This record gives sequence, structure tokens and C-alpha cells, in this order.
Amino acid sequence: MQSFRNRRHLSVLLITVGILVSFLTSDVLGLPRAALLLLAGIATICPFYAVRLYRINDSIIGGLAKANYGYTGGLLVLFLGNALTCWGFLSARRGFVYAGSIILVAGIGVLLAACSVLFHHIVRGGIRSSN
Repeated sequence: MQSFRNRRHLSVLLITVGILVSFLTSDVLGLPRAALLLLAGIATICPFYAVRLYRINDSIIGGLAKANYGYTGGLLVLFLGNALTCWGFLSARRGFVYAGSIILVAGIGVLLAACSVLFHHIVRGGIRSSN
């Protein structure tokens, strides 16, 4: 049973290359809007990729359903916050940036709540198995 992909470093490499390309686009070509658009794309796609990886790995180890919904919901809230913040920067509207930032904090809260539920489940299961 293999829980991780053999090419697991490919996503990290792609994100790093995307950041470097955006830096070069901004610095060398003088197109900061294109660089911001590339970084916004990376910031909005990464939560979906995280949901996909979590689903694959959790199905292998058999997780808790409440935590699954919490993680998925939290990552989708993070996506919405990233999208609003990036849209605010691209359109130069402070209101979207502020709203996106607040939604990002809410997404982090949802993820922390899901972690708390999962850890409580793990600790309770560990205490039962040790008795």
C-alpha cells in the first residue's frame, strides 16, 4: 500500500518555478500585473490541490468524516479568501483585499477546528486502545 506518489516533489517544483517566473516577469520584463496574475493563479489553485491530496491520503488511512468535511470546507474557504484578496490586488480595491483577508482568517479557523476534532478522535482512540 503506497500512501504517497513517487513524483511528490513535482508540485513543489512547479510552484517554485511559477514564483520564479513571476519574479522574472515583474523584474526583468517590467510587467508587475502579469506577475501578480500568475501568483494569484498559484494562490487560488493550491487549496484545490490540497483538498485532492488530502482526499487521496485520507482514504488510505481511513479518517474521521467530520474532520474530512471540516478540512474540505476550510480549504474551500481559503480558496475564496485567496480569490477575493488576489482580485482586490488586481483591481486595486481595498474592500476586496480586506474582505479576502478576513475570509482567510476564517478559513484558518475552520482548519484548526477540523484538526481539533481529528486530534480529539485520535487521542480518545489511543486512550481506549491502551486500556
